[in-house]
Amino acid sequence: MSSTPRNGNIPTDPQCDPFIQIITNCGGMTSDDVMNLVGTIEAATARGEDPMGNPLIRDTICRIKGKIAPLLRDLVDNESERADTPCELDSIITDGSTYAQANARLFFTPWSSSFAHGSDTLVPIVGIIRNILESGETLASIREIRWLKPITCDLQLAVQARAFKMSELIGKDISLAAQFISSNGRMISLIGKHITNRPIRRHFCRNPFAVGVVSTSPSEFKQVGDDEFKVQLKLPNFVGPDEMLNNNAMLTVPTVVEVLTYAVDGLRRHLTHIHGNGLGLLGGVGNLTLPNSLTEILGAGHYLELKIKRGGIRSGKSGMQLVPIEFKFDHQQQAGTVMLAVI
Repeated sequence: MSSTPRNGNIPTDPQCDPFIQIITNCGGMTSDDVMNLVGTIEAATARGEDPMGNPLIRDTICRIKGKIAPLLRDLVDNESERADTPCELDSIITDGSTYAQANARLFFTPWSSSFAHGSDTLVPIVGIIRNILESGETLASIREIRWLKPITCDLQLAVQARAFKMSELIGKDISLAAQFISSNGRMISLIGKHITNRPIRRHFCRNPFAVGVVSTSPSEFKQVGDDEFKVQLKLPNFVGPDEMLNNNAMLTVPTVVEVLTYAVDGLRRHLTHIHGNGLGLLGGVGNLTLPNSLTEILGAGHYLELKIKRGGIRSGKSGMQLVPIEFKFDHQQQAGTVMLAVI
């Protein structure tokens, strides 16, 4: 299962703030430097001044951008084989159209230092799938993905252009399973198994495009039926380099699931009004239509709607409460479902 943070808020401690982590880790600054920079910018803004008119601020921000831009390019570069980038596949075997197998090196992020975060596993998954996509073919939707157990080791991934039933995998030593539908209508299925002698050792920043998108709990649920509650979250307008957001499945697929994870995690404090309380784990996602570009969700006026039905909540074999949450980004014609397990 995919870990989610233990509270719905971005930490206020500078040492824990993910934005500051990105800057300090990749921009060559201390957390005190960053906080001083923020204070200087805020003070200049309060005086009605243009912060970029201050040479110190301008030079510092340019230096940060110069350090972080290569990091973001590496994150989304489909052809990158550098050892310090998120997607690294080795021992690739493929026929180029129907089958591929590879070993994926995974990484920890601030979400969890014990096992790989769910949406981050999608980075190498998309990387291996592109080995069997035809010219012009893209991933159109996630039919279903399940994280079947905590992922603590690198994964052996196998992808095929065929369908399978999730029930076929019960009892087998499989860490995750997924099915995608391509723009050509092909079903693409994938399974991942632990490579037990390769524990995860790498660490990486959180997905910088999703950090803070929906980091706090929504202010209210609206009761729309006897046992149904709904909330609509406005997604902020992301200002960033368009070339990184357009037509890049390596970035789009994990980021959409990451945004959904932030939103679902933000609901946990409201679950006391419905059922259960405590740490939530993301167990699976189904029927998620993928946007052609991240600008379709990270742009002005876009929203994410979430619904919970009390009658759908049930107890799992693990003793946790299983909470199916219906979701719908505004680019989707039909709603999808995410499963939250609540202790």
